[in-house]
Amino acid sequence: MNGNRSFLSTLVLLILLNAGLPPAEAVRLKYDFQVGATYRIEVKTSIVTDFKVFGKTKSTSIEDRKNFSATVLMLNNNLWVIDIGDENTRCRRFIKPDGTIVKSISDQRSEIPFFISLPKDEFLPGQTYTLSRMLPWGEEQIPATWLVKWDDSQHAKTASGSNKIIPLKYNGNVVFPPEKSKIRSLEISGMLLFDATSGLPASGTWTTEYKLKIDRKEMAIVRPLYSYREVRRVSFRVFSEDLKK
Repeated sequence: MNGNRSFLSTLVLLILLNAGLPPAEAVRLKYDFQVGATYRIEVKTSIVTDFKVFGKTKSTSIEDRKNFSATVLMLNNNLWVIDIGDENTRCRRFIKPDGTIVKSISDQRSEIPFFISLPKDEFLPGQTYTLSRMLPWGEEQIPATWLVKWDDSQHAKTASGSNKIIPLKYNGNVVFPPEKSKIRSLEISGMLLFDATSGLPASGTWTTEYKLKIDRKEMAIVRPLYSYREVRRVSFRVFSEDLKK
């Protein structure tokens, strides 16, 4: 069951545009942490699951709220080294400026938030960018593709002083390898706000829906044996304050 919940997801950015402003320029999005700083991350999670075995259904729901801290240890060879976790679990991640996790130590991605990968090329309002990554799913590495769109329809609602707040709207799916008598699917959607001035995500929400269906073949008849559905909704906020002070 842990494998079913080991996928977690998502990030969003927005630039201020308004009537009367000059045409927007393309920007290259990247994380730009401050070495030595500690960031606080508030995460709210709700999980609804449905099990169905031999025609009998059982549903459960869980809500959780956690505070995480992320301390930036160094920038080495264009990799951010970040210690992240809560009072119970911590890990160390090596992250590229586009958010790609190159290496992690003592990582439990089902519990600890991660920084979603950003487009590597320059980005314009209204543009859609395709991201393809290999994502961990239990002991597997699964190919995933999602579309990230700079949602220019949201820019007027997210003005924040002189900062450039960019909204990224995204959706996608994970392609699981075919298996005999087993069908799996995973869909992702969400919106994240990225402060392009400070190089930090400000807040975001995302939803993942995972489905698993197992059939049993009896002679020439295929009968449903087991099905599982999980809908996970996550919202988060990042505060760029040094918790050591």
